[in-house]
Amino acid sequence: MKDPVVIEITRANIELTNTQPVEELLDSFTSGNLELFRNRIVFAVLGYDDDERELYEIQEVRRYFIKLFSEIDGLFYWIHTDYNMVQLIGLLLYRPVYVEGQVTLSTEDWQSYLMWGYMKLNKFCSENGVSPEPTSTEIGNIFR
Repeated sequence: MKDPVVIEITRANIELTNTQPVEELLDSFTSGNLELFRNRIVFAVLGYDDDERELYEIQEVRRYFIKLFSEIDGLFYWIHTDYNMVQLIGLLLYRPVYVEGQVTLSTEDWQSYLMWGYMKLNKFCSENGVSPEPTSTEIGNIFR
């Protein structure tokens, strides 16, 4: 398991939907550090510890991650595959459903999310001259 690199997102930035600090940090990783940070990023959302809701139930958190995912083509490239980040972001982007007491997405939403994510991953990798294959394999293994 790769050691995670934690990016903290403050409640203030969540409420303002200010994704710029995260975007700038991830952009800084593209200058010679692409492979070093591939699939190592874990997001820590700060300021909601006293909120009893799950992050995917908080509308401003959902809005923030929808904007973040929309604006960053390489998010699949960066996010850690061993800390449920892929699943959490899916729950933040699409409407969660409950099946047998477990939270998940509908099959159609999982497919839409993965297709969107893989398209963005391929674009990012093409623009940066790296292969999407290691990341595609890691994410695919989550759903096997």
